[in-house]
Amino acid sequence: AGAEDVSVMETFSPARDEILADQPTAAVEFVEVMIQFGLISMFGAVWPLAALLAFINNFFEIRLDIWKFCNFVRRPLGEKAPNIGI
Repeated sequence: AGAEDVSVMETFSPARDEILADQPTAAVEFVEVMIQFGLISMFGAVWPLAALLAFINNFFEIRLDIWKFCNFVRRPLGEKAPNIGI
């Protein structure tokens, strides 16, 4: 049981790290858009104006996300290493 617990912890650690990350990731931003698409697909027939409002919202949200990723989320600078880390 102990070995299984370790492998489960190792399997979910990348997902946990992404959830707990302070910086926004493209995956989180994409999930927001997909949730909105699902809601519009389900309830768009009840209130057709919702599709237009969602389009306007996405227009500005995508541009804001592009600005955010270009200005605040940067790739780390490379560091010289003596070997490949093994």
